[in-house]
Amino acid sequence: MLIQIKCRDFGPGIKATDLANLFKPYSRQAPDSNNDSHGLGLFVCNRIAENMKGKLSVESTVNEGSEFTFSFKAERLEQDT
Repeated sequence: MLIQIKCRDFGPGIKATDLANLFKPYSRQAPDSNNDSHGLGLFVCNRIAENMKGKLSVESTVNEGSEFTFSFKAERLEQDT
């Protein structure tokens, strides 16, 4: 069974040129901004997805927002009676 978890925001979106580096460590879309980001969050999420033999993907449109999708296969567990 394929499970998909989607998270969407309506923020500034991500430029196409930034998408290639999005899941790399220390990657930040706006490194000069005044935020406390270290650029590790999406890297860690992507590693978790890979360790579960899943995938983390993103679709984004500048000035409209982004949608992240975490997909993985789940197996049905048999219940002991």
